[in-house]
Amino acid sequence: MEDAMTEQEMINYLKDNDLSNLIRTGEPAEVTPPAAREIMAVRTVRLPTSVYDELLKVAEEQQIGTSVLMRQIIEQWVAARQAPYKAEAVVPVAELVEFLNRTARPAA
Repeated sequence: MEDAMTEQEMINYLKDNDLSNLIRTGEPAEVTPPAAREIMAVRTVRLPTSVYDELLKVAEEQQIGTSVLMRQIIEQWVAARQAPYKAEAVVPVAELVEFLNRTARPAA
């Protein structure tokens, strides 16, 4: 299998080559549409620089963008609120520790 062209290579190829014969004699291709994706909303969030700096640090450690990290954090929070008692719900460690401290029995 050949390597796929980069976007710039494709642009250069289309600019530098006459495709009229290929278009005239070509056959229609079956095109499978991409999987349906949920529409994304865009919002601006003001954060203290100390919080943003921590987001940058974590995003760099995970080798992802800060927007991706923020989206993951928010999606996890929403999922936990929608289904707080499901086994796959994400629960912050601090909440677990607080729960264990509240419910711990004194040693006999």
